[in-house]
Amino acid sequence: MKQVYPDIDFSQPSGILQLTFYGFASLVMCLAGASFVSGWAGDEGDGRLAVVMAVPISRARWMLSSSLGVMAAIAVSTLVAVLCVAIAVLTQAGDLAGPVVGTVILGLAAAAFAGVGLAVGGLVSAAWAAPTTAFLAIATFTLDLLGPALKLPDPILQLSLFQHLGQPMAGVIDATGIVAAAVLAIGGVLVGAWGLQRRDLDR
Repeated sequence: MKQVYPDIDFSQPSGILQLTFYGFASLVMCLAGASFVSGWAGDEGDGRLAVVMAVPISRARWMLSSSLGVMAAIAVSTLVAVLCVAIAVLTQAGDLAGPVVGTVILGLAAAAFAGVGLAVGGLVSAAWAAPTTAFLAIATFTLDLLGPALKLPDPILQLSLFQHLGQPMAGVIDATGIVAAAVLAIGGVLVGAWGLQRRDLDR
């Protein structure tokens, strides 16, 4: 195990969490993000947005404020996960920093996937927002899980965002992935707001 994962200390709970928890938690967190995006999309799909638009507010402003609500929901879910992980690690007298930071990074990844979904919802249709987020979550998880076993080429494996985040539960962090996730989250919201405003003008 040490030869395969030279940067992970398996004497610490952080190492065990990185190996056994991180991958599955990434799927759960990103699917949670997809469910929040689905709630956002329901405003337009179920007709509630028409009621909101009855007041003097632009679609872009609504998009920004409601998207912040999606990101806030992801932040709350991340906080709950952080508390659960922290309690588990403290009961084993382990190092707390790595697991906490790793869980926060999982939340950031979920926000990145949600940002892509929001961008698609704004540019194309709200109906595509949640499916896009869920597809990215499942496809990335499957690629990370089966890609190495199938010996897929490295350029394909590198399509996964999680390949660029390091091994954060074990304290190994890749700043490139952190920046990319933040850009996807923030940029997705901004692109979605621009796209929704443009769709409104096209009508």
